Amino acid sequence: DGGAEFGRFFAAALHPTLTSEADRGITLGAALKEAVINTIAVAFASIGLAIVVGFVWGCLASEAFWDHDPVVMTSTARRVGRLFGAGSIKTALRLLMAVFRSVHELVWALLLTSIFRVHLIFGIVALAIPFAASYGRIFAEILDETPRDAARALRFLGASDGLVFAFGLLPRAMPAMLSYTFYRFDCAVRSSAVLGFVGFPTLGLYIKASFNELYYREVWTWLYVLFAILMVTEVASGLV
Repeated sequence: DGGAEFGRFFAAALHPTLTSEADRGITLGAALKEAVINTIAVAFASIGLAIVVGFVWGCLASEAFWDHDPVVMTSTARRVGRLFGAGSIKTALRLLMAVFRSVHELVWALLLTSIFRVHLIFGIVALAIPFAASYGRIFAEILDETPRDAARALRFLGASDGLVFAFGLLPRAMPAMLSYTFYRFDCAVRSSAVLGFVGFPTLGLYIKASFNELYYREVWTWLYVLFAILMVTEVASGLV
């Protein structure tokens, strides 16, 4: 009777509920608050960790960092590149990014919970691992495509390596970096919710529980909340 059940599910979309269908005397308010807080907190924390790791990773994997043009390349990079080979370092870092990006965050979550236990910190790490690799790859490409005229001008004026990067190269790359950062944050919110399907106390856990019991009105309540969160983050990222 799949067709009828399908119809019941979509008919419930018109009648979401804040009252538990299992017990009419219990509201979903407390669970809703906890689920929303956990979902957003995991998304923020994982993206924060991924940005830091991905930024460093992206810089080290970029052509701009290892470029043999003395106007752009830092003195430290020149020494390390001569010692280990700049091409070999870039290739190894980019290969590592590909490996970590190829494993889905849910697989990382299952792996970490199998080794340790279900805890939000492991959900954060599970999301941060592939996101950091994605940030690293995109940040490296952005830095490589960023015009270097301002960096060269600062270098010719005698600015240090750090100042050339911080004021000559990074400001030109920052708009594209911010745009991709907010795009990945939207992805992190969705992924954070989906972590609930493997036991983490985010929105997915409640969606799964309500769906397993065929409480479709509750399911749509959780889904509408997730839609609202994503809409707010979309508007906020547009304003920024």
